[in-house]
Amino acid sequence: MEKHDVVILGGDNAGMAVKVAICAAGLSVAMIEARDLGGICPNRG
Repeated sequence: MEKHDVVILGGDNAGMAVKVAICAAGLSVAMIEARDLGGICPNRG
């Protein structure tokens, strides 16, 4: 079992921005996304 400080639901642009801030603070993060990271705009928009 993996342990993380923060779990982000959704890998869209907002989720990616939050991930960068969390990593910069030295915390571990897991991101859960059903499809492609980045959301609809960069992948299918």
